[in-house]
Amino acid sequence: MYQIADIEELNAVISRVVIAADKSPVILRGSVYAARLFPKAKFHVVSVVNTTDRAIVLTGEYENILEKMGKESVESIGRLLAKEGIKNVETKVLRGRPSQKILYYARNQRANLIVLATHSKMGTQAITLGRTSRNVIEKTKIPVLLFTPFSRSKEPKIILNPSSGSKYSFKASMLSVRLAHALGADLKILYLGRGDVEEKFKCVRNYAKEMGVKLSIEKGKGDHGECIIKESKNADLMIASRGRPGIGYKFRFMRKDLALGKLEREVLALAEVPILLIPE
Repeated sequence: MYQIADIEELNAVISRVVIAADKSPVILRGSVYAARLFPKAKFHVVSVVNTTDRAIVLTGEYENILEKMGKESVESIGRLLAKEGIKNVETKVLRGRPSQKILYYARNQRANLIVLATHSKMGTQAITLGRTSRNVIEKTKIPVLLFTPFSRSKEPKIILNPSSGSKYSFKASMLSVRLAHALGADLKILYLGRGDVEEKFKCVRNYAKEMGVKLSIEKGKGDHGECIIKESKNADLMIASRGRPGIGYKFRFMRKDLALGKLEREVLALAEVPILLIPE
């Protein structure tokens, strides 16, 4: 177990976790990390048999094979969680469109966190978001803890919060303070917007002081994606907002692909730390 400063505060923030299971080593590492980070939470481990993939002819026999593989995945992660001391675990294999089933199940269980691998593949395909993960990220109203094939799984002592200073980023910044307090971590805000730093983050700085969190704020320079990736190398966990300034994001309800911009896709695919993504 990680050294957690205030485990009751942490459980008040994250108490019900859904893990989207597959057989990839990425989600196995992510599951162990989540167990160590939220040891008092209830965990739901879910695998989905994709019955909507038109590229595959789903015979009864093939469907049974997929269901068996799904069962093996959830049971494997269930054993990992038990080994980490998690006592409250439920496993389930569902059928249908994976992203829809994961989101519906998480809402139904009143989950406040979904643990997800950005991609189950390796090699060159690992640097792009998988279809299921992207659909979940674009549609979710529940925070998502994301793991890439490059994500480290260190105890979170330094939290990075990239922020545009917008209303969308405010929620993520305030949650970053709260989690930094509960985990006993330092917090670094990387400001990627315009305007005076002190004016933009006065409320966040006051909250950090009240919570006893060591906070530093730095203004990013140059390409935002490169800046975030560079700063993430010195952090153990990134907490970021899915929301962003600009007209495109306002129309995300009509076109879900507008929920993620080029910057977000780049960071989500290449980050070397776990990312806690906060929807608006």
